Amino acid sequence: ASAANSRKKALAKLEEEMAAAPTTAIDATSGGGPAPRFSLAPPPKVGSTAIKLDGAELGHGGAPILSDVSLRVARSARLLLLGPNGAGKSTLLHGLAGRLAPTAGARVEGEGLRAALFSQDLAQELDQEATALDEVLRRAPAADEQGARDALGALGLSGGAALRPIGCLSGGEKARVALACFALSEINVLLLDEPNNHLDGRTLDALVGALRSWDGAVIASSHSRPFCEQLEITTTARVGGGRVSVFERAPSEDDWELLAGGAAAFGTAFGDPDAAAAAGEAKAAAKAERERERKVQRDLSARRRRSRRSRRSSRR
Repeated sequence: ASAANSRKKALAKLEEEMAAAPTTAIDATSGGGPAPRFSLAPPPKVGSTAIKLDGAELGHGGAPILSDVSLRVARSARLLLLGPNGAGKSTLLHGLAGRLAPTAGARVEGEGLRAALFSQDLAQELDQEATALDEVLRRAPAADEQGARDALGALGLSGGAALRPIGCLSGGEKARVALACFALSEINVLLLDEPNNHLDGRTLDALVGALRSWDGAVIASSHSRPFCEQLEITTTARVGGGRVSVFERAPSEDDWELLAGGAAAFGTAFGDPDAAAAAGEAKAAAKAERERERKVQRDLSARRRRSRRSRRSSRR
């Protein structure tokens, strides 16, 4: 008993020491060191509607990927694009950012719009031969060298790392260079295409913290429920079946269940009338089949009861 008590006391002391020890976030992908810091400059003024798509058709040539898209982005909106891979979320982001012109319908910019897109093609968009410092200065011309160094250093790219060519950086480091560019740019709409795919956990936390205290509009595509919940989404857009359905609310449990169901679930939920009709017919058929099964079970139970009563009567 005394030995057990000694172990308990030793364990309690160890736990107290661990609780009192300083905690510096360490991430395997970044090699340790202080957690990155990130902030965005106050957004410049923009109209109450920052971006609007009106009956827009979006695609890259040939058949459109998305049709009849009508969507309004308020200047302080938190808009989540939710849908399976290949549904057209990146296409919609490029259309909203002005990088992809609608083949039909219209895209309208609010007065004073300044948008930036954190795309999935980020690595290809950066100048691979330029240093991280030069790339930040090129993309954020209003910044001076010390400001650029400070922004890169806050994100873990200080000293010699800021002078390395982009092509020699890891994917996560390239993403941090892009974030440093955003930090030094005057923007009022930030579009994020699957940021979880580019950023390590600590950098993603720094980004979320900055966005929560920023007054500009955020449009994000993500499959990460924790990330989306931290963003405090105000508008959810389901993307699937070539259509976009907009709901002025945070994502619901049904939204996440649809996402888990993949493209088929989204195709039947909206956007494809034939698929929706087929889904309705299948649901009705399944209900009828369950009712038939219940009827068969009731009939079988009734026959068994009659049989038992008959056997008891014959024994009397």
